Amino acid sequence: MAFDQTWEQIFKSQSWGKYPSEDVIRFTASRFKNVADRSKIRVLDLGCGGGAHTWFLAREGFDTFGIDGSESGIRQAEALLDRDGLKANLTVGDFTQLDYPAEFFDIIIDSSAVQHNNFSDIRLIHRQIWNLLKPGGYFCGILINTQTSGWKDAEKLEDNTYTNFKTGPIQKELLVHFFTESEAREIMSGYEEFNLEKTTRTVSNGKDQYGHFVVNGRKPL
Repeated sequence: MAFDQTWEQIFKSQSWGKYPSEDVIRFTASRFKNVADRSKIRVLDLGCGGGAHTWFLAREGFDTFGIDGSESGIRQAEALLDRDGLKANLTVGDFTQLDYPAEFFDIIIDSSAVQHNNFSDIRLIHRQIWNLLKPGGYFCGILINTQTSGWKDAEKLEDNTYTNFKTGPIQKELLVHFFTESEAREIMSGYEEFNLEKTTRTVSNGKDQYGHFVVNGRKPL
């Protein structure tokens, strides 16, 4: 599946995601708080968008890479980094064709980006993630799930994949795959130290709800 140009229109018209996710901050702090020289740890922010997580990771001293299909999103990320004198390697590209060397990254982070694909492409992307991680490297993902309001009140494309939302907090035109727990466990099946948590939060003054799985694991040595 090619990059969804809806995201380019979003980033052209607004800033999107200026602040890093608490779950990504918690993962980073728990796994790497005692690492003195983070410049030797190479991390990929998959679907970096406007650069919130790229900025956070670069500020924390990691050798940081970001990729997104939106040129406007990448420009926002560059501006955010430049504002604070930070550096990262940013690329405009499609998740289904990740052009990095094998076993290149120590960490790959997906903060609710890969979910904007059908499940066959999600499987393809995760095979690439596995190949790009060094042995002993970590994956951390935030995956929207079926506890999210309005997930079925939309045009169904395949099981658990929808677009043209009529209700709920998701922007109408986006394509979203809503993960079941079995799907989350499937894409993480090869990892050691696997951890899966569930989060829910209300939005719109309690009218709607987001549900997510937060997963992380370590590629075996």
